[in-house]
Amino acid sequence: MNLPKVSVITVNFNGKDYLAGLLSSLYSLDYPADSLEIIMVDNASNDGSVEFVKNNFPEVKIVCSSKNTGFAGGNNRGALHAKGDYLAFINNDCEVDVNWLRSLADAAAKMENDQKAGSFGSKVLFFFKYIILDFILDKDLSVSIKEEKITSKNTGSGFLFKKAQDSLKFLNGSFSLSRDLEGNIIRRTKGIFRAAVPVFDLNQDIVFDFKYLASGSGNLSILLEGRELFSRSLQDKGPGLPGQKPDDLKFESASINISKEYFIFAKDIVNSAGSEINKSFYAREIGYETIDQSVLPGDDEGEAENIKEVFALPGSSFMIKRELYEECGLFDEKFFTYYEDIDFFYRARLKGWKAYCVLDSKARHFHCGSGKEWSKSFTYFVLRNRIIMIYKNAPFFVFLKNYFSFSAAAFINLAYTLAARLKGNRVQRIDIPLRFKIVFEMFVIIFTKIKSRVKNRMYSKVSDKEIKKWAAIF
Repeated sequence: MNLPKVSVITVNFNGKDYLAGLLSSLYSLDYPADSLEIIMVDNASNDGSVEFVKNNFPEVKIVCSSKNTGFAGGNNRGALHAKGDYLAFINNDCEVDVNWLRSLADAAAKMENDQKAGSFGSKVLFFFKYIILDFILDKDLSVSIKEEKITSKNTGSGFLFKKAQDSLKFLNGSFSLSRDLEGNIIRRTKGIFRAAVPVFDLNQDIVFDFKYLASGSGNLSILLEGRELFSRSLQDKGPGLPGQKPDDLKFESASINISKEYFIFAKDIVNSAGSEINKSFYAREIGYETIDQSVLPGDDEGEAENIKEVFALPGSSFMIKRELYEECGLFDEKFFTYYEDIDFFYRARLKGWKAYCVLDSKARHFHCGSGKEWSKSFTYFVLRNRIIMIYKNAPFFVFLKNYFSFSAAAFINLAYTLAARLKGNRVQRIDIPLRFKIVFEMFVIIFTKIKSRVKNRMYSKVSDKEIKKWAAIF
Protein backbone atom coordinates (compact mmCIF):
# COMPACT_ATOMS: atom_id res chain seq x y z
CA MET A 1 0.00 0.00 0.00
CA ASN A 2 1.26 3.47 -0.88
CA LEU A 3 1.20 5.49 2.28
CA PRO A 4 0.05 9.12 1.98
CA LYS A 5 2.27 12.11 2.66
CA VAL A 6 1.51 13.38 6.15
CA SER A 7 2.47 16.68 7.75
CA VAL A 8 2.81 16.24 11.52
CA ILE A 9 2.28 19.52 13.38
CA THR A 10 3.11 20.26 17.01
CA VAL A 11 2.76 23.56 18.85
CA ASN A 12 5.34 24.50 21.45
CA PHE A 13 5.44 27.14 24.16
CA ASN A 14 8.33 26.80 26.61
CA GLY A 15 8.15 23.03 26.28
CA LYS A 16 11.83 22.28 25.79
CA ASP A 17 11.75 19.49 28.39
CA TYR A 18 9.23 17.55 26.30
CA LEU A 19 10.67 18.04 22.82
CA ALA A 20 13.43 15.43 22.87
CA GLY A 21 10.93 12.70 23.75
CA LEU A 22 8.34 13.79 21.21
CA LEU A 23 10.67 14.37 18.25
CA SER A 24 12.73 11.25 18.92
CA SER A 25 9.54 9.20 18.85
CA LEU A 26 8.38 10.87 15.62
CA TYR A 27 11.68 10.10 13.90
CA SER A 28 11.41 6.49 15.09
CA LEU A 29 8.05 5.96 13.40
CA ASP A 30 7.48 3.01 11.12
CA TYR A 31 6.67 5.35 8.25
CA PRO A 32 8.55 6.29 5.06
CA ALA A 33 10.74 9.34 5.66
CA ASP A 34 9.92 10.78 2.25
CA SER A 35 6.20 10.74 3.14
CA LEU A 36 6.67 12.47 6.47
CA GLU A 37 6.96 16.19 7.19
CA ILE A 38 7.42 17.39 10.77
CA ILE A 39 6.53 20.99 11.64
CA MET A 40 7.00 22.68 15.00
CA VAL A 41 5.26 25.99 15.56
CA ASP A 42 6.94 27.88 18.37
CA ASN A 43 4.70 30.37 20.18
CA ALA A 44 7.43 32.83 21.23
CA SER A 45 9.16 30.51 23.72
CA ASN A 46 11.94 31.94 25.88
CA ASP A 47 13.36 28.64 27.20
CA GLY A 48 15.69 27.84 24.31
CA SER A 49 13.22 25.49 22.60
CA VAL A 50 13.98 26.71 19.08
CA GLU A 51 17.74 26.49 19.50
CA PHE A 52 17.40 23.00 20.99
CA VAL A 53 15.41 21.73 18.02
CA LYS A 54 17.72 23.38 15.48
CA ASN A 55 20.75 21.76 17.09
CA ASN A 56 19.30 18.31 17.72
CA PHE A 57 16.58 17.82 15.09
CA PRO A 58 17.65 19.90 12.09
CA GLU A 59 15.14 18.18 9.79
CA VAL A 60 12.20 19.74 11.65
CA LYS A 61 10.57 22.66 9.87
CA ILE A 62 10.33 25.41 12.49
CA VAL A 63 7.69 28.12 12.22
CA CYS A 64 8.23 30.92 14.73
CA SER A 65 5.46 33.17 16.00
CA SER A 66 6.17 36.59 17.45
CA LYS A 67 3.61 36.00 20.21
CA ASN A 68 1.82 33.15 21.95
CA THR A 69 -1.28 32.42 19.86
CA GLY A 70 -2.25 29.36 21.88
CA PHE A 71 -2.97 25.83 20.72
CA ALA A 72 -5.53 27.07 18.20
CA GLY A 73 -3.44 29.77 16.56
CA GLY A 74 -0.27 27.70 16.55
CA ASN A 75 -1.87 24.75 14.79
CA ASN A 76 -3.55 27.06 12.29
CA ARG A 77 -0.20 28.56 11.42
CA GLY A 78 1.39 25.14 11.10
CA ALA A 79 -1.36 23.99 8.74
CA LEU A 80 -0.62 26.92 6.40
CA HIS A 81 2.94 25.57 5.97
CA ALA A 82 1.92 21.91 5.63
CA LYS A 83 2.28 20.13 2.29
CA GLY A 84 0.85 16.73 3.22
CA ASP A 85 -2.28 15.04 1.93
CA TYR A 86 -3.13 14.56 5.59
CA LEU A 87 -2.45 16.83 8.57
CA ALA A 88 -1.62 15.15 11.88
CA PHE A 89 -1.61 17.06 15.16
CA ILE A 90 0.29 15.95 18.24
CA ASN A 91 0.79 17.77 21.54
CA ASN A 92 4.37 18.68 22.38
CA ASP A 93 3.96 16.84 25.72
CA CYS A 94 3.29 13.50 23.99
CA GLU A 95 5.42 10.61 22.80
CA VAL A 96 4.09 8.30 20.10
CA ASP A 97 4.20 4.55 19.54
CA VAL A 98 6.24 3.33 16.56
CA ASN A 99 2.98 2.44 14.74
CA TRP A 100 1.15 5.64 15.68
CA LEU A 101 1.02 7.17 12.20
CA ARG A 102 0.91 3.97 10.12
CA SER A 103 -2.14 2.81 12.09
CA LEU A 104 -3.92 6.11 11.41
CA ALA A 105 -3.04 5.89 7.71
CA ASP A 106 -4.21 2.27 7.54
CA ALA A 107 -7.52 3.27 9.12
CA ALA A 108 -7.95 6.06 6.58
CA ALA A 109 -7.29 3.57 3.76
CA LYS A 110 -9.91 1.17 5.13
CA MET A 111 -12.46 3.99 5.09
CA GLU A 112 -11.50 5.41 1.70
CA ASN A 113 -14.89 4.54 0.18
CA ASP A 114 -16.55 6.93 2.64
CA GLN A 115 -15.60 10.38 1.40
CA LYS A 116 -16.78 11.95 4.68
CA ALA A 117 -14.52 9.81 6.89
CA GLY A 118 -12.20 12.70 7.54
CA SER A 119 -10.64 12.40 10.99
CA PHE A 120 -8.71 9.63 12.71
CA GLY A 121 -7.48 9.87 16.30
CA SER A 122 -5.29 7.63 18.39
CA LYS A 123 -5.90 6.14 21.78
CA VAL A 124 -4.06 8.43 24.18
CA LEU A 125 -2.55 6.92 27.32
CA PHE A 126 -1.18 8.73 30.33
CA PHE A 127 2.58 8.87 30.01
CA PHE A 128 3.56 6.58 32.90
CA LYS A 129 2.60 3.02 33.58
CA TYR A 130 0.91 2.59 36.97
CA ILE A 131 0.93 0.23 39.92
CA ILE A 132 -2.69 -0.17 41.04
CA LEU A 133 -3.22 -0.28 44.82
CA ASP A 134 -6.64 -1.45 46.07
CA PHE A 135 -7.79 0.22 49.30
CA ILE A 136 -10.27 -2.02 51.15
CA LEU A 137 -12.23 -0.47 54.04
CA ASP A 138 -14.58 -2.24 56.45
CA LYS A 139 -18.21 -1.16 56.00
CA ASP A 140 -18.27 0.95 59.21
CA LEU A 141 -15.11 2.81 58.28
CA SER A 142 -14.43 5.86 56.12
CA VAL A 143 -11.10 7.61 55.78
CA SER A 144 -9.77 11.01 54.85
CA ILE A 145 -6.49 11.01 52.93
CA LYS A 146 -4.10 13.85 52.13
CA GLU A 147 -0.49 14.76 51.34
CA GLU A 148 0.16 11.82 49.04
CA LYS A 149 3.67 11.63 47.60
CA ILE A 150 5.99 9.14 45.96
CA THR A 151 9.75 8.77 46.31
CA SER A 152 12.51 6.32 45.48
CA LYS A 153 15.99 5.71 46.86
CA ASN A 154 17.65 8.04 44.37
CA THR A 155 14.74 10.36 43.75
CA GLY A 156 16.70 13.51 42.98
CA SER A 157 14.77 16.32 41.32
CA GLY A 158 14.68 15.16 37.72
CA PHE A 159 12.03 16.02 35.17
CA LEU A 160 10.31 12.61 35.25
CA PHE A 161 10.15 12.61 39.04
CA LYS A 162 8.50 16.03 39.09
CA LYS A 163 5.95 14.93 36.49
CA ALA A 164 5.28 11.70 38.38
CA GLN A 165 4.33 13.65 41.51
CA ASP A 166 1.57 15.35 39.51
CA SER A 167 0.47 12.06 37.93
CA LEU A 168 -0.57 10.06 40.99
CA LYS A 169 -4.27 9.20 40.69
CA PHE A 170 -7.20 7.95 42.73
CA LEU A 171 -9.64 5.77 40.79
CA ASN A 172 -13.01 4.04 41.16
CA GLY A 173 -14.00 5.77 44.37
CA SER A 174 -16.64 8.28 45.42
CA PHE A 175 -14.69 11.11 47.01
CA SER A 176 -15.83 14.24 48.80
CA LEU A 177 -13.12 16.89 48.59
CA SER A 178 -12.08 19.62 51.01
CA ARG A 179 -8.87 21.37 51.99
CA ASP A 180 -6.90 21.64 55.21
CA LEU A 181 -5.59 24.89 56.63
CA GLU A 182 -2.49 24.72 54.41
CA GLY A 183 -4.56 24.21 51.27
CA ASN A 184 -3.82 20.48 50.85
CA ILE A 185 -6.63 18.51 49.21
CA ILE A 186 -8.36 16.03 51.54
CA ARG A 187 -10.16 13.08 49.94
CA ARG A 188 -12.80 11.41 52.08
CA THR A 189 -14.33 8.09 51.04
CA LYS A 190 -15.51 4.67 52.17
CA GLY A 191 -15.75 1.18 50.71
CA ILE A 192 -13.23 0.28 48.00
CA PHE A 193 -11.13 2.60 45.89
CA ARG A 194 -7.84 2.55 44.04
CA ALA A 195 -4.65 4.56 44.01
CA ALA A 196 -2.62 4.51 40.79
CA VAL A 197 1.09 5.04 41.52
CA PRO A 198 3.20 6.05 38.49
CA VAL A 199 6.34 4.03 37.80
CA PHE A 200 8.98 6.65 37.00
CA ASP A 201 12.17 4.69 37.72
CA LEU A 202 12.30 1.02 36.69
CA ASN A 203 15.47 0.41 38.68
CA GLN A 204 14.32 1.56 42.11
CA ASP A 205 11.63 0.57 44.60
CA ILE A 206 8.91 3.21 44.97
CA VAL A 207 7.71 4.47 48.35
CA PHE A 208 4.13 5.74 48.55
CA ASP A 209 3.47 8.00 51.55
CA PHE A 210 0.20 9.55 52.70
CA LYS A 211 -1.62 10.78 55.80
CA TYR A 212 -5.00 9.46 56.88
CA LEU A 213 -7.77 10.14 59.39
CA ALA A 214 -10.41 7.54 60.33
CA SER A 215 -14.12 8.15 60.74
CA GLY A 216 -15.74 5.17 62.40
CA SER A 217 -13.79 2.03 63.24
CA GLY A 218 -12.55 -0.90 61.23
CA ASN A 219 -9.71 -2.30 59.21
CA LEU A 220 -7.93 -0.70 56.26
CA SER A 221 -6.06 -3.03 53.90
CA ILE A 222 -4.08 -2.08 50.81
CA LEU A 223 -3.52 -4.77 48.19
CA LEU A 224 -1.43 -5.06 45.04
CA GLU A 225 -2.72 -7.82 42.74
CA GLY A 226 -4.14 -9.58 45.80
CA ARG A 227 -0.93 -9.21 47.82
CA GLU A 228 -1.37 -7.34 51.08
CA LEU A 229 1.12 -4.50 51.43
CA PHE A 230 -0.55 -2.69 54.34
CA SER A 231 -3.10 -3.52 57.02
CA ARG A 232 -4.10 -1.48 60.02
CA SER A 233 -7.00 -1.37 62.47
CA LEU A 234 -8.30 2.21 62.65
CA GLN A 235 -10.28 3.97 65.34
CA ASP A 236 -12.30 7.16 65.05
CA LYS A 237 -10.41 10.06 66.64
CA GLY A 238 -13.05 12.74 66.40
CA PRO A 239 -13.69 15.67 64.01
CA GLY A 240 -12.97 15.34 60.34
CA LEU A 241 -16.49 15.02 58.98
CA PRO A 242 -17.82 17.33 56.24
CA GLY A 243 -18.46 20.83 57.57
CA GLN A 244 -15.93 20.46 60.38
CA LYS A 245 -12.42 21.83 60.36
CA PRO A 246 -9.89 18.96 60.13
CA ASP A 247 -7.50 18.67 63.03
CA ASP A 248 -4.06 18.05 61.51
CA LEU A 249 -2.77 16.53 64.75
CA LYS A 250 -5.19 13.63 64.31
CA PHE A 251 -3.90 12.64 60.88
CA GLU A 252 -1.52 9.68 60.97
CA SER A 253 1.23 8.82 58.50
CA ALA A 254 1.52 5.67 56.43
CA SER A 255 4.32 4.48 54.16
CA ILE A 256 4.11 1.65 51.63
CA ASN A 257 7.15 0.22 49.85
CA ILE A 258 6.43 -1.01 46.31
CA SER A 259 9.25 -3.33 45.30
CA LYS A 260 10.53 -3.07 41.73
CA GLU A 261 9.72 -6.78 41.46
CA TYR A 262 6.08 -5.72 41.30
CA PHE A 263 6.60 -3.47 38.28
CA ILE A 264 5.64 -6.38 36.04
CA PHE A 265 2.07 -5.63 37.18
CA ALA A 266 2.21 -2.03 35.98
CA LYS A 267 -0.71 -1.04 33.77
CA ASP A 268 -1.55 1.69 31.28
CA ILE A 269 -4.32 4.16 32.09
CA VAL A 270 -6.38 5.77 29.35
CA ASN A 271 -6.31 9.54 28.90
CA SER A 272 -8.76 9.44 25.99
CA ALA A 273 -10.25 7.22 23.31
CA GLY A 274 -12.18 9.97 21.58
CA SER A 275 -14.44 12.68 23.00
CA GLU A 276 -18.15 12.66 23.77
CA ILE A 277 -20.73 15.29 24.69
CA ASN A 278 -23.91 15.25 26.76
CA LYS A 279 -27.20 17.02 26.13
CA SER A 280 -25.88 20.16 27.87
CA PHE A 281 -22.83 20.11 25.58
CA TYR A 282 -20.32 19.39 28.27
CA ALA A 283 -17.50 17.35 26.78
CA ARG A 284 -15.39 14.61 28.30
CA GLU A 285 -12.78 12.17 27.11
CA ILE A 286 -13.99 8.62 26.54
CA GLY A 287 -12.37 6.10 28.86
CA TYR A 288 -10.70 8.79 30.99
CA GLU A 289 -8.75 7.25 33.90
CA THR A 290 -9.81 3.68 33.11
CA ILE A 291 -7.28 0.87 32.99
CA ASP A 292 -6.37 0.24 29.38
CA GLN A 293 -7.88 -2.77 27.66
CA SER A 294 -7.61 -3.96 24.07
CA VAL A 295 -11.06 -2.55 23.40
CA LEU A 296 -12.87 0.74 23.73
CA PRO A 297 -14.81 1.36 26.95
CA GLY A 298 -18.33 0.00 26.58
CA ASP A 299 -17.39 -2.84 24.23
CA ASP A 300 -17.09 -6.48 25.22
CA GLU A 301 -13.47 -7.52 25.35
CA GLY A 302 -12.30 -9.04 22.11
CA GLU A 303 -15.39 -7.98 20.15
CA ALA A 304 -14.61 -4.36 19.39
CA GLU A 305 -13.45 -3.31 15.97
CA ASN A 306 -10.16 -1.54 15.62
CA ILE A 307 -11.90 1.62 14.40
CA LYS A 308 -14.89 3.20 16.10
CA GLU A 309 -16.80 6.34 15.20
CA VAL A 310 -16.88 9.01 17.92
CA PHE A 311 -18.38 12.49 18.09
CA ALA A 312 -15.01 14.23 18.33
CA LEU A 313 -11.31 13.66 18.96
CA PRO A 314 -9.13 15.36 21.59
CA GLY A 315 -6.62 17.79 20.14
CA SER A 316 -3.72 15.89 21.68
CA SER A 317 -3.39 13.34 18.84
CA PHE A 318 -5.36 13.10 15.60
CA MET A 319 -5.08 13.23 11.80
CA ILE A 320 -7.42 14.80 9.21
CA LYS A 321 -7.80 14.79 5.45
CA ARG A 322 -6.67 17.94 3.70
CA GLU A 323 -10.15 18.14 2.11
CA LEU A 324 -11.68 18.47 5.58
CA TYR A 325 -9.27 21.26 6.42
CA GLU A 326 -10.02 23.05 3.15
CA GLU A 327 -13.78 22.85 3.68
CA CYS A 328 -14.04 23.59 7.40
CA GLY A 329 -10.86 25.46 8.22
CA LEU A 330 -9.22 24.46 11.47
CA PHE A 331 -9.38 25.98 14.93
CA ASP A 332 -11.10 29.17 16.05
CA GLU A 333 -8.29 31.32 17.47
CA LYS A 334 -10.66 33.07 19.88
CA PHE A 335 -10.63 29.84 21.89
CA PHE A 336 -6.82 30.04 22.36
CA THR A 337 -6.87 26.65 24.13
CA TYR A 338 -9.45 24.11 25.38
CA TYR A 339 -12.74 23.26 23.64
CA GLU A 340 -11.29 24.40 20.31
CA ASP A 341 -11.16 20.74 19.31
CA ILE A 342 -14.83 20.15 20.23
CA ASP A 343 -15.79 23.29 18.29
CA PHE A 344 -13.84 22.09 15.25
CA PHE A 345 -15.36 18.61 15.22
CA TYR A 346 -18.86 19.99 15.87
CA ARG A 347 -18.49 22.29 12.84
CA ALA A 348 -17.13 19.42 10.76
CA ARG A 349 -19.96 17.11 11.80
CA LEU A 350 -22.55 19.74 10.85
CA LYS A 351 -21.07 19.52 7.35
CA GLY A 352 -21.33 15.74 7.36
CA TRP A 353 -17.74 14.79 8.27
CA LYS A 354 -17.08 11.82 10.56
CA ALA A 355 -14.41 11.15 13.20
CA TYR A 356 -12.96 7.82 14.27
CA CYS A 357 -10.82 6.52 17.13
CA VAL A 358 -8.16 4.01 16.04
CA LEU A 359 -7.16 1.64 18.85
CA ASP A 360 -3.93 0.46 17.22
CA SER A 361 -2.58 4.01 17.16
CA LYS A 362 -1.22 4.99 20.57
CA ALA A 363 0.34 8.10 22.06
CA ARG A 364 1.51 8.75 25.61
CA HIS A 365 0.61 12.09 27.13
CA PHE A 366 1.81 14.15 30.07
CA HIS A 367 -1.71 15.36 30.90
CA CYS A 368 -1.76 19.15 31.22
CA GLY A 369 1.98 19.20 30.65
CA SER A 370 1.72 22.66 29.12
CA GLY A 371 -0.71 23.98 31.70
CA LYS A 372 -1.95 23.24 35.21
CA GLU A 373 -5.36 21.63 35.50
CA TRP A 374 -7.90 23.94 37.18
CA SER A 375 -5.45 26.81 37.32
CA LYS A 376 -6.93 30.26 36.76
CA SER A 377 -6.25 30.24 33.01
CA PHE A 378 -7.39 26.61 32.61
CA THR A 379 -10.66 27.33 34.43
CA TYR A 380 -11.33 30.51 32.46
CA PHE A 381 -10.83 29.00 29.01
CA VAL A 382 -12.74 25.77 29.78
CA LEU A 383 -15.76 27.63 31.16
CA ARG A 384 -15.82 30.38 28.54
CA ASN A 385 -15.06 28.29 25.48
CA ARG A 386 -17.83 25.81 26.13
CA ILE A 387 -20.37 28.66 25.97
CA ILE A 388 -18.80 30.04 22.79
CA MET A 389 -18.86 26.60 21.19
CA ILE A 390 -22.56 26.23 21.94
CA TYR A 391 -23.35 29.71 20.61
CA LYS A 392 -21.51 29.08 17.35
CA ASN A 393 -22.98 25.68 16.56
CA ALA A 394 -26.11 24.72 18.52
CA PRO A 395 -29.75 25.88 18.15
CA PHE A 396 -30.18 29.36 19.63
CA PHE A 397 -32.58 28.22 22.37
CA VAL A 398 -29.92 25.72 23.50
CA PHE A 399 -27.41 28.57 23.78
CA LEU A 400 -29.90 30.71 25.75
CA LYS A 401 -30.65 27.84 28.13
CA ASN A 402 -26.96 27.21 28.80
CA TYR A 403 -26.07 30.89 29.07
CA PHE A 404 -28.81 31.65 31.61
CA SER A 405 -28.02 28.49 33.57
CA PHE A 406 -24.35 29.49 33.64
CA SER A 407 -25.25 33.02 34.77
CA ALA A 408 -27.57 31.76 37.50
CA ALA A 409 -24.91 29.35 38.73
CA ALA A 410 -22.45 32.23 39.05
CA PHE A 411 -24.78 34.10 41.44
CA ILE A 412 -25.71 30.96 43.39
CA ASN A 413 -22.07 29.96 43.87
CA LEU A 414 -21.24 33.49 45.00
CA ALA A 415 -24.03 33.37 47.59
CA TYR A 416 -22.88 29.99 48.96
CA THR A 417 -19.27 31.17 49.14
CA LEU A 418 -20.17 34.35 51.02
CA ALA A 419 -22.33 32.36 53.43
CA ALA A 420 -19.52 29.90 54.08
CA ARG A 421 -17.03 32.67 54.76
CA LEU A 422 -19.42 34.37 57.16
CA LYS A 423 -19.44 31.08 59.10
CA GLY A 424 -15.64 31.13 59.20
CA ASN A 425 -15.11 28.27 56.76
CA ARG A 426 -12.14 28.38 54.43
CA VAL A 427 -13.38 28.47 50.82
CA GLN A 428 -11.22 28.73 47.70
CA ARG A 429 -13.26 29.40 44.56
CA ILE A 430 -11.11 31.00 41.87
CA ASP A 431 -13.88 30.22 39.38
CA ILE A 432 -16.42 32.69 40.77
CA PRO A 433 -14.87 35.97 39.53
CA LEU A 434 -14.08 34.21 36.25
CA ARG A 435 -17.71 33.17 35.85
CA PHE A 436 -18.88 36.75 36.21
CA LYS A 437 -16.25 37.92 33.74
CA ILE A 438 -17.52 35.38 31.23
CA VAL A 439 -21.19 36.33 31.78
CA PHE A 440 -20.47 39.91 30.69
CA GLU A 441 -17.83 39.03 28.08
CA MET A 442 -20.42 36.99 26.19
CA PHE A 443 -22.32 40.19 25.31
CA VAL A 444 -19.35 41.15 23.12
CA ILE A 445 -18.67 37.65 21.82
CA ILE A 446 -22.28 37.26 20.65
CA PHE A 447 -21.73 40.08 18.17
CA THR A 448 -18.17 39.21 17.12
CA LYS A 449 -19.09 35.56 16.44
CA ILE A 450 -22.48 36.09 14.82
CA LYS A 451 -21.06 35.57 11.29
CA SER A 452 -19.53 32.26 12.37
CA ARG A 453 -22.83 31.16 13.87
CA VAL A 454 -24.84 32.09 10.77
CA LYS A 455 -22.34 30.29 8.52
CA ASN A 456 -22.29 27.13 10.65
CA ARG A 457 -26.06 26.92 10.95
CA MET A 458 -27.01 28.01 7.43
CA TYR A 459 -24.72 25.56 5.64
CA SER A 460 -25.31 22.62 7.96
CA LYS A 461 -25.89 19.29 6.18
CA VAL A 462 -26.72 17.40 9.37
CA SER A 463 -29.84 17.94 11.48
CA ASP A 464 -29.78 18.81 15.17
CA LYS A 465 -31.68 15.57 15.70
CA GLU A 466 -28.66 13.67 14.39
CA ILE A 467 -26.34 15.64 16.66
CA LYS A 468 -28.52 14.79 19.66
CA LYS A 469 -27.95 11.09 18.99
CA TRP A 470 -24.36 11.60 20.11
CA ALA A 471 -25.36 12.93 23.54
CA ALA A 472 -24.04 10.60 26.22
CA ILE A 473 -25.33 10.45 29.80
CA PHE A 474 -22.90 11.97 32.28
